[in-house]
Amino acid sequence: MKLLGIKRLLAAVTAFQAAVLAKDNTTSTKDNTVTKRDVTVNDVLDFKSALLLIDGKETSCESALIDSGAGFVAASCLKFTGSKVDMTRAYELVIKMGRGSSPTVTKTISSIDVHPEYDSGTLVNNLAVVQFGDGSNIEWHNYIGIDPSEWNNLYFIRRSLQNVPSRTWSDVIAYSSTDTPDKCLNASTSYAANPKDFLCNYAASLSIFNQECKIPYGTVFAAIQPSDVAVVALHSHSAVYGNSMCSQDTKLHYYTLLRNYLAWAATTLNRAIGGFVLDASYDFSPDSSYSMKSASKSNIDGVDLFYGDQYAQDPIDSSLSADIYRTPASQTGPTNSGGTPTPTDSAGNGSKSSSPTNADGSSHTNDASETGSSSKNKSSSKSGSDHSKTGSDAATDSNTEIGDLSNDSENGDTETDSLSESNSDSSDSSGGSGGVSPIAIVIPVIIVILIIGGAGIVWYVRRRRKKNEERMNALNNANNEDDDDDITPMHHPNESTSSIMNYYQSQDPYNPHQQAHPQQPPPIPPMPPMPPQQHTMSQYTTNSHMFNQPYTARSTQYDGNL
Repeated sequence: MKLLGIKRLLAAVTAFQAAVLAKDNTTSTKDNTVTKRDVTVNDVLDFKSALLLIDGKETSCESALIDSGAGFVAASCLKFTGSKVDMTRAYELVIKMGRGSSPTVTKTISSIDVHPEYDSGTLVNNLAVVQFGDGSNIEWHNYIGIDPSEWNNLYFIRRSLQNVPSRTWSDVIAYSSTDTPDKCLNASTSYAANPKDFLCNYAASLSIFNQECKIPYGTVFAAIQPSDVAVVALHSHSAVYGNSMCSQDTKLHYYTLLRNYLAWAATTLNRAIGGFVLDASYDFSPDSSYSMKSASKSNIDGVDLFYGDQYAQDPIDSSLSADIYRTPASQTGPTNSGGTPTPTDSAGNGSKSSSPTNADGSSHTNDASETGSSSKNKSSSKSGSDHSKTGSDAATDSNTEIGDLSNDSENGDTETDSLSESNSDSSDSSGGSGGVSPIAIVIPVIIVILIIGGAGIVWYVRRRRKKNEERMNALNNANNEDDDDDITPMHHPNESTSSIMNYYQSQDPYNPHQQAHPQQPPPIPPMPPMPPQQHTMSQYTTNSHMFNQPYTARSTQYDGNL
């Protein structure tokens, strides 16, 4: 293993000095036995990392630190006035000095040098060197990986602050993968022209400001087994088949490899840069004038490029409270070919975590299958937090126990790890607690209300129908009783019983023996004239006169005499 020292010796000439660091690949125990260990995400957390602040506001842009006085940032994260960086802005780096209770320091950026061949249209050479010290007293170095063949695993890292003024950190989100989807060539002209200068995948994490939006990771670290870690890349740009990072469209994220820019950075800083390689015989001679190949500026049909501060591009709802600032974001990444997440390593202590899914699992009409060559990925999410997923994420989420990291050099599989960091530099006891998306609460409540309301409507309709039926039955019964009361029996004086029965049978519509022309009852013969009858006048006493004489009824014909 050797450490490459790169210095500017003459005005336009760069020479390289190589110094070999004798570093054994084994560690000795007390009984003098020799054992090997594997790199885990904990080793990545021990690496110093930084976030870029502009005018006191957090950005999604991270810095790949070079040493205690300088670092790389994506040029697209800076503010420009014309072709020059706007130095009236306040640029700062918030640096986490290691894992757990390691201190946090804030450095003011005093100098910015953008790569001379940076193209803001195609995002080639999307790098800048920022300085936050005079370089006279370098206290520590970070090492930058230079031999991709030694990178047994890649860790895509997302850092964020729970609270900017207090410099309180959220949990680190880590996604592990070494595969590159085939579709990466189709979505970015700069990648197609320079495939060896980029890393690419689908993986994304949820924005801390708007959890409907997925954003790429910030920095990429390489695990160099058995015991070393090096920073290797920074996010450059994202290609979206659509017009928003908050859509469910296919998204591919591209990361600029730093290895070829070490000589340029050393020339800019006028001091040595730490480049890490495990094989001492590896020949690497970067050029201080290195530049990517130019790429076509014509847009790929249906694809938009997003770069720079992703938080500034979120359609942030002004009604969101400041609490969302303290909600650690959740990551998303591909699952393995079987769709079942596999156990992964974590800095946690056996807690359970939710396994994310492919951030953009749906296929697009302009491209082939989404899985590409990354179908073997395995993933898990952050321990100690419970976060809502969006859209396609929720479809394949499952819980998996956090286990130990297997040696990735043996099986080639990939993994995602999420970590809970303790922050002793903060008095906020709620750090790392997860928030629940309002949508996850509102949607079930709406469904329950709809079910109850629908059941109530059905019950009301049935009740009304039953009441109407009862009302109609009561009305029909009353009409039938009224009809029975109106029936008047017919009288047939001087008629025989058989004649009367024959008459009623002829009038009965339900009598099967009724004839087509019912018989009419025989006419009733007229009554014979009655002979005049003589009546005997009763004796009346009127005025004491006695009348006792016969009385003859008079004729009904008027004869003029009384």
